[in-house]
Amino acid sequence: MKCEADAIKFAVDVMLGKLARWLRILGYDTFYNPNLSAMELLKIARDENRLLLTRNKHLLSQADSVQHLLVESNHPKVQLKQVIVTFNLDTSSYIFRLCTLCNTEVHPLPKDKLPDNIPKSIRDGTEFFYQCPHCLRVYWKGSHIKRFREFLDSL
Repeated sequence: MKCEADAIKFAVDVMLGKLARWLRILGYDTFYNPNLSAMELLKIARDENRLLLTRNKHLLSQADSVQHLLVESNHPKVQLKQVIVTFNLDTSSYIFRLCTLCNTEVHPLPKDKLPDNIPKSIRDGTEFFYQCPHCLRVYWKGSHIKRFREFLDSL
């Protein structure tokens, strides 16, 4: 059975920023703050019942009360594959529901509310837009969606 996005939350260490972004793209609540110490991250993982993903073996020695995974590779795509396989993550049902920057759920944005910095070619060639209510970043389904799905299929 596939793991649903609401069933698991991650806390990701400073060495795994790209992995955090990939997990957010897949729709998984992923806490990532490179300014926090390892011990602060461990506390957040414990307090918020998050699964700790880390490359820091020393941190794992102190993570006895927190569910965790030692991420083995330095390569983000290999890291993502390890997490998907280990936790049997659903890689299609929740895709692109979270802001990749701040982990907030995005909402539909009408074309007439688009900020001025969205190019006319994107406005004219795209039907649906989404915006993060927290950081105001705007998203749309471009050619990167097809490439990302092909990447996921290759896993």
